[in-house]
Amino acid sequence: MRIGLLEDDAELCAMLKEMLEAGGHSVSAYLDGSEILATFHLDEPKAFPPPFDILLVDLILSGEIDGEQVIHQVRMRYSDLPIIVISAVTSSHLEAVIRRYPGVKALRKPFKLRNLFAAIEGEQSFL
Repeated sequence: MRIGLLEDDAELCAMLKEMLEAGGHSVSAYLDGSEILATFHLDEPKAFPPPFDILLVDLILSGEIDGEQVIHQVRMRYSDLPIIVISAVTSSHLEAVIRRYPGVKALRKPFKLRNLFAAIEGEQSFL
């Protein structure tokens, strides 16, 4: 599976990328929201398929664009693209994001790697 990973903590991003690739996935990792949005060609006609099969997004990012803005922009173009939020925000914040963006799943940091793989495979969220 082609996974887009947005995590601004470089060490955590590298570790998640390594673990997901060891699990047989192809992972493109990004530390900044604007970088990952550029891969979606949002300024082009919708002829492009999404660059990933699933998107993993941290909500709290150090750049100008936060994770929720990424989700919003991606969902406007690719409404069916599976998205999993991986974040240390409060459970109530995660629940609000899930309500705002139906179909988005969430894992609250710290999470177990098996829960991440389960969420990628289509099982429910683990708040």
